[in-house]
Amino acid sequence: MSFCCRTLWHCHAMSWARVRSAHGLPHALATPSPVLLPCLAYFCPQPFVICAPGFNLCTWCCQFAGAAMSIVPPLAALAGAGIPKLILDVLPSLSPFKCLLGSVFLYNSPHMVMMYLKQKASKHMPNNTNPRGQTEELKKDKEVGETLQRAQAAHQNGLESFPVFAAGVMACFASGADRQTVGKIATAHLLSRAAFNVFYIALPPTDAVGVCRSLSWIASLLSSCQLIALAASKSGF
Repeated sequence: MSFCCRTLWHCHAMSWARVRSAHGLPHALATPSPVLLPCLAYFCPQPFVICAPGFNLCTWCCQFAGAAMSIVPPLAALAGAGIPKLILDVLPSLSPFKCLLGSVFLYNSPHMVMMYLKQKASKHMPNNTNPRGQTEELKKDKEVGETLQRAQAAHQNGLESFPVFAAGVMACFASGADRQTVGKIATAHLLSRAAFNVFYIALPPTDAVGVCRSLSWIASLLSSCQLIALAASKSGF
C-alpha cells in the first residue's frame, strides 16, 4: 500500500463536506475518525494519497490534521521544543511585562482597522449603539467587506492568543526563570503576532500568504507554550 503526502498548509481551510464531495469518499465517512497521527496529512490542500480503489486516506484524515495544529505547539513545548535557539540568539531581550502591553496593542490593532473601514464604508462615524450589528451589515459591502471580515478574524485570534501568552509571562516571573531568555521568547511572540496581522489583513489572501499566516500563528502559540514549559522546568511545579 503506497503512502505519500503533500506538506502544504491549507487542509484546515477546507470543510470536511467539501473534501468528501471533491474526492469521492463514501457517505459513511461523513464524519472523519480521529485515529491517525496528526502529521499524517498535516497540510494537504489537494490530498491525493490513494490506498484503495475509491478511498483517499489522506483526505479522510485531512480535517483532523488541520485541527491538530492547535495541539501540536503545547505538546512540542512539553517535549522541550520551542523557538529555535538560532533565532532567539539574534533577537533582543525586551521586558516581558512590556511585551504584554505590546500584545494588547497588537490584538487591538485589527479592531482599529475595522473602525477605519466602517467609517469609510458608512461615510460617517461608526455606529456606537449597535457596533456589531453594523459590522455584520458592512461585511456585505463590496469594497471593504472582505477586508473587514479578515480584520475581525485577526482581532478575535489575538484575543484568543493573549491569555496563553500572559499566563506564560506570569508563570516565568513567579518561577524566577532567566529574564534574558524570557525576554527573547516574548520578543519572538510579538514579532509572530505582528506578522500574523500583516498576513491576515494587509496582504492579498493567496495560498502562499495563508501558509505564512499559519506559520506565524504556530510560532506565536509555540512561544507562549514555551514560556509555560520554561516556568515548569525552573520551578519543578
